[in-house]
Amino acid sequence: MKEIDALVYPFARLIEVLRHIGEKLPDGERIGAYATPQDVLRRDVEELRPLRELKLGIIYMGVESGDDEVLEKGGKDVHRAQIVAAGRKV
Repeated sequence: MKEIDALVYPFARLIEVLRHIGEKLPDGERIGAYATPQDVLRRDVEELRPLRELKLGIIYMGVESGDDEVLEKGGKDVHRAQIVAAGRKV
């Protein structure tokens, strides 16, 4: 099974998917999605707000370390400061 980070989707398509989920599961309290810190940072806060309004209430980021050297050795292509900024943004 291939995992796809939700924030990679084109914004209009992501809105469409979240609306569809809301229509099919109206009693759902929260939708969760995977995203990389880089994907979060590529989105404006103004794009993230409507996603929250459509019940995207939690974003899982694969943060294996807060150490830049470990992140580099692991091929994560992200630095600690970017992870922190992405977390604060969402």
